[in-house]
Amino acid sequence: MKLYLIVFSILIYSINANSEEKKYTLKEYEKTPKTLSQVNRLAIKLQREMLVSKLHEILMAGRPSRFFGSAGNKKVKDKIIEMIDSSSPSNKATLELFDIKTDEIKKSYSADFDKYLASGVSPGSEEAANMRLFTESMLNVLDKAKEIKGENIIWEKKGYLQPDEVLIIGVNYDTIAQDPKKFIVSGDGEMPGADNNATGVAAALSLIEVASQVSIGKTLRVIFFDGEELGQSGSKAYVEAHQEELSKLKVAGFINLLMLGHDTVDKDLSKKSGNFRAYTRTSDENEKGATIDLVLANYISKVANKVRSSVEFTPTPRKDLFSSQKAFTDAQIPSVILTHDWENDFNTDHHTKQDFAETLNFSTFHNATQAIIGSVLAWSFDMR
Repeated sequence: MKLYLIVFSILIYSINANSEEKKYTLKEYEKTPKTLSQVNRLAIKLQREMLVSKLHEILMAGRPSRFFGSAGNKKVKDKIIEMIDSSSPSNKATLELFDIKTDEIKKSYSADFDKYLASGVSPGSEEAANMRLFTESMLNVLDKAKEIKGENIIWEKKGYLQPDEVLIIGVNYDTIAQDPKKFIVSGDGEMPGADNNATGVAAALSLIEVASQVSIGKTLRVIFFDGEELGQSGSKAYVEAHQEELSKLKVAGFINLLMLGHDTVDKDLSKKSGNFRAYTRTSDENEKGATIDLVLANYISKVANKVRSSVEFTPTPRKDLFSSQKAFTDAQIPSVILTHDWENDFNTDHHTKQDFAETLNFSTFHNATQAIIGSVLAWSFDMR
């Protein structure tokens, strides 16, 4: 462990020294792009060292854990605000506090366990025993979270052409880890959370850094959710607190950036690299919802591929998507999860103590982030 920390610290110093020399800056004529190719150049201008530096700053600030209410969680919250305010002095971060609805979430976990048993699984099986341990440990963790305030971080930049049209991008900055064999969850111990979801946080911070320098046409809002690993508490609290406001705005959709650094070929069932997904609801769950989700997913996928053809966000309907997008779909807002290929190349290190930066594919992470930034900026100008 000591050797790992020494190597990690040297790597951080090297990356930060590099990034000091390579700040993201635009010339005046670049700040008002007129074509998609000009927008693409803005995205591609984000260098890999800039992105990786942000990732490592988040990991260092949040050691050993960004678990809800932990010291690391508080430090990384402060670090995110510091990084936003540094790159976007004209549009600084705001903070919103919320309470975890522990009783409501506990009922949800208990109901999920009862539903699981009702599916036909033998109550005496090892699988059922592990699921019981997971549920009980989650209920215990939730009890400890009762008195802790969650803290969502919000950044917004108004569009100069159509300020009432808004695209919301969301990421969670908290972590959780469980025993991979018995599924027991604890609020203690190491939870590095490199892919889940420091990659999403770093990508969102990079988007802010670029967008803060561009005269965007429509409004962009980026939210860093706390408490998402505890029943998606941060996103639920945000939508509930902003229900009236969101109903008055023209919200084009919500994009959840999640686990953007995992990409293998040897373990990938399709033996492909760069095969990412844009997950949406299925028509069986909600026919109208699936349709509007797919419109957003198709747009992002098409434009992202023009920015970086090496990464493909394939629109994919999938049932039971329980992530930050759930609160927004419940509010009738089109939503998409941009992430790696869960069907063919799922990151088995997620929610474990092995979710280290060293396991990530930095090339794909960089390309995916550039593609996302390009597609989001293009949306703000109605470019296709």
